[in-house]
Amino acid sequence: MFTNLVGALGAEQIILIVLLAVMVVVLIVLPMFTNKRRNKAVNELYDSIRPGDVIKTVGGIIGEVKEVRQITPVDKQMVIETGDDGSKTTMVFDIQAVYQVMSKANAPAPAAEAPAEPVKTEAAADEKSEATAEVETEKKEAEKN
Repeated sequence: MFTNLVGALGAEQIILIVLLAVMVVVLIVLPMFTNKRRNKAVNELYDSIRPGDVIKTVGGIIGEVKEVRQITPVDKQMVIETGDDGSKTTMVFDIQAVYQVMSKANAPAPAAEAPAEPVKTEAAADEKSEATAEVETEKKEAEKN
């Protein structure tokens, strides 16, 4: 039966069917790898948030992180302070509300270590900006869907 079906199809039709099958496999497998990489970058961004960082939420609120709370092994909350000097307000957000880290807090450098080379610092800044860019891209794609 299969031999009759293949015999009835021409070479061009067989090539077309094979190309379509390859395209379907690529469209299914490729997003799995990109989503894995994107999720890793987002989780690294969430784990890197420390008190003193200035962040922007998905709602557009900009503020300084005062505290990061571990609610469960999976869930985290952050307390941010926002507003002008005369009227500061503290708010509690889920860690997933972070849209962008505007600036990192200055962490005290260990006394035993020598200062890092500028090339390494720039590479670290590039990695963080890439992670932030990926988070922004993911959020935009989520808004479109």
